[in-house]
Amino acid sequence: MVPFANGQSLLLVSSGGTFLVEQEHVTLLHPDPAIYEDDEDEDEEDRYIGDAMTHGAVSPDNRWIAFVSQCSDHLLFNIKERVVHEIVPVSSYRS
Repeated sequence: MVPFANGQSLLLVSSGGTFLVEQEHVTLLHPDPAIYEDDEDEDEEDRYIGDAMTHGAVSPDNRWIAFVSQCSDHLLFNIKERVVHEIVPVSSYRS
């Protein structure tokens, strides 16, 4: 858990996902839930969204959230604009 400097929000990073917890709602930032929507062969109860080596940080001005997992590029979320930017590493063991 990473609290925002203003005390109004919280970044929750776990193997189950990266979440932005705000006063009125919770937003799943990663993984993108859209990648699981087309999986019709799997029951909802059996579906597990899990990831390893997750990490997240909040900028001191509360504008940016940086997060990454073993199965993703580095991601930068602009809180004001609600946009996620991908930062692709120069080299990676992922294909």
